[in-house]
Amino acid sequence: MPLTPGSKVGNYEIINQLGAGGMGVVYRARHVLIDRVVALKLIRPDLRTETHLRAWMLREARAANRVDHAHIIDIHDIGETEEGELYLVMEYLVGTPLSAEIAKGPFAVARAIDVLEQMAAALGRAHDLGVVHRDLKSDNILLTNRGGRKDFVKILDFGLAHLARDPRLAPKGAVFGTPEYMSPEQARGEEASASSDLYALGILLYEMTTGKLPFHSHDREQLLEMQRSAPAPSPRALRADLPREAEAIILKLLQKDPARRYKDAHHLSEDLKAFQRSLPSTPWE
Repeated sequence: MPLTPGSKVGNYEIINQLGAGGMGVVYRARHVLIDRVVALKLIRPDLRTETHLRAWMLREARAANRVDHAHIIDIHDIGETEEGELYLVMEYLVGTPLSAEIAKGPFAVARAIDVLEQMAAALGRAHDLGVVHRDLKSDNILLTNRGGRKDFVKILDFGLAHLARDPRLAPKGAVFGTPEYMSPEQARGEEASASSDLYALGILLYEMTTGKLPFHSHDREQLLEMQRSAPAPSPRALRADLPREAEAIILKLLQKDPARRYKDAHHLSEDLKAFQRSLPSTPWE
């Protein structure tokens, strides 16, 4: 059963449930001694007998802590309940999922580039440290306000993150991730690399600027085949006023051959910043 308000987990008192995902449930909680409000993540009750999920959760904590970047959610602590269940203590964030913002319609180009540049900066740091997210998607990006700065990006959920030099927890050839954002190599069951995250950024920039995904199908296998082999449709075909420089960045990120994408997130950041300098300085609504 889900935890109820007032339940205790270690030094934390549950306030309310914030949401549930494929593997975990997240609660808003309060540290009873220092009155700090945090987000508490536990394995879903119906999955607690799946012992490998404990390893996935530990992987998330190690990945986020290794990177330690302003645009990646901070994990404060990790602990065990009296029943031996693992839990993560994360910073409590208030914001809007990128998916909810995209649902309102295409972004102003300057806004989309700003959001992507923050993500690229965070991934540049993560990739330098051997951490590949592997499941970037609009639901895993939170737009917050920080010090008066709107659209401050926080990347969430490193549950599928691969740490270089750590043993694989998944069988060879297994396909993990979200098909709509999955790179061709992941769709083939190959090892995800830093370039796989860049492909997902291409999907996200396409989605932000056009309001649509480049590849969509209700059939999972058909969608995976599109990711493996279908050329990316032109975003300017959906949005004629999209600058050609933005389209060029998107299509480079969406190359099927990883070698034809950006060399790394740092090179992507350089192009994004150069493009930002060419845009009008009028703020978006």
